[in-house]
Amino acid sequence: MTVRTKLLASMALLVLLMAGAFFTLSRGYLVHQFRQYATTAESEEAAQWARVIRFYYTSSGNSWNQTAPLLQDLLREQSSSEDHTDGTVANLGPSASATKGAQVSGNGFVSGSGVTPPDGPTVQSAHPATNSKSADQDEQVSRLVIVDSNGHKVLDVTSGDSDTPATKKSADADSVHMVSYPLKIGNQFSGTLYIGDSGPGGLLGMESQVMRSMTFAIVWGMLLATAVALTLGYFLSRRLTSPLHRLSQAILQMGRGDWDVPVNISGRDEVGQLAKAFHQMRDQLRTGEHVRKQLVADVAHELRTPLTILEGQLELVQQGLKSASPETFVPMLDEVIRLSGLVEDLHQLSLADAGQLTLNRQRTDLTDIVQRVVENFSLEAESRQVDLAMHVEDSADLDKPAGEILGDPHRMTQVLVNLVDNALTHTPSGGRVTVTLSSAANTVTVAVSDTGPGIAPEHLPHVFDRFYRADNNRSRTTGGMGLGLAIAKGFAEAHGGTIEVASTVGVGTTFTVVVPRRPTAKL
Repeated sequence: MTVRTKLLASMALLVLLMAGAFFTLSRGYLVHQFRQYATTAESEEAAQWARVIRFYYTSSGNSWNQTAPLLQDLLREQSSSEDHTDGTVANLGPSASATKGAQVSGNGFVSGSGVTPPDGPTVQSAHPATNSKSADQDEQVSRLVIVDSNGHKVLDVTSGDSDTPATKKSADADSVHMVSYPLKIGNQFSGTLYIGDSGPGGLLGMESQVMRSMTFAIVWGMLLATAVALTLGYFLSRRLTSPLHRLSQAILQMGRGDWDVPVNISGRDEVGQLAKAFHQMRDQLRTGEHVRKQLVADVAHELRTPLTILEGQLELVQQGLKSASPETFVPMLDEVIRLSGLVEDLHQLSLADAGQLTLNRQRTDLTDIVQRVVENFSLEAESRQVDLAMHVEDSADLDKPAGEILGDPHRMTQVLVNLVDNALTHTPSGGRVTVTLSSAANTVTVAVSDTGPGIAPEHLPHVFDRFYRADNNRSRTTGGMGLGLAIAKGFAEAHGGTIEVASTVGVGTTFTVVVPRRPTAKL
């Protein structure tokens, strides 16, 4: 699975999860609001009916027998009015027909008194009708039941036909939605009023309809949001992964040896930083590959010359053109010694690079080593007409020799020999080479300065590379094999030290070696 596919799948899953969470939370909230509203509406409706019943009861001489036909007539008038209007009933009074059809527990039916309440109940639909009326029409009250504090039913009124027994009029009591409300009429009566609708409440039906509509809208909204998110995610993921695709293609081309693959990616984000790191890696690998090829060519060159000399000398001896005298073998021995030195130098460099160079550490005074190296090169300096001098800076505040370190005297001698030899090689007649030793509390510094032609700035980063020569001249008359400075750097770093070069064209060059008095790392 590609990164682009993973991004698209993740965005789609996130959209679905958010839509599901929204649907669950919003549906639960709306259900709660609807039910709270339904409860409040039913309670208000019950309170209104309680006021009507109190009015009828007191107007009927505190007689439930006379109150029952008035309530039944009110229910009939409400039902008849709602069949022709929007369900609003106001100031309804009993008709002459209200004398029949009301059942009072244990007392039979009585005629109404024709009393009209001043504020009749305006009953709004709590639930949609499920019979012949539409879902958005107000539901009528179909039954009123009053139970006293002892649990005895004192009144049971329905809106049915007066010729039908009360038990028939109420139909199935289990299908009637009943709302209870405490009924208290002064000190004369205390009980509970039960108000029944002839079907499920209107608000419940509205709730179901709204829930269905909301579910339908959310499902389509989820599908639309998912489609939009996937479309935007496709372009976004393409924009994000396109640089990665170009980088992967560039890496594949690099693997085939093409180091000049253009990768035009800009920006300060992570992808831009990755592209920048890729460019640096490519340049380093290209440089490393160039150095490797150059190293192979340099080694081959250094080996070819002495081998060619040996081959020519031996062929002359074999053909009898030269006698097998000691004088004949001396040049060949010199070339063999040169080859052995080359192989040994390369071996030492490989050990230094791998961190496996063996050091015979002991108390060593670099002052003595510098003095001995300068003395050994004095004859060569004299023959080159170069002034070779040594200078040791005073360190009176130290309680130990100025140049004392814990190091390998043989390796440090090799470092100074290579640096002084390099300085004499590049210093013209009449020039000067100075070896300066200075010390601090924890380090000893040796600087080798010359008044040669200097090194151009573009060559300075490569002076410690193997077989590197600034003038690209491969003649041994102007220099060695190009390993001296690389060996000096490897040996100095093996002691935990550093070696640096500073040069000014036309003025001269200075190599500075800084070595700690005590080892700072495990070597």
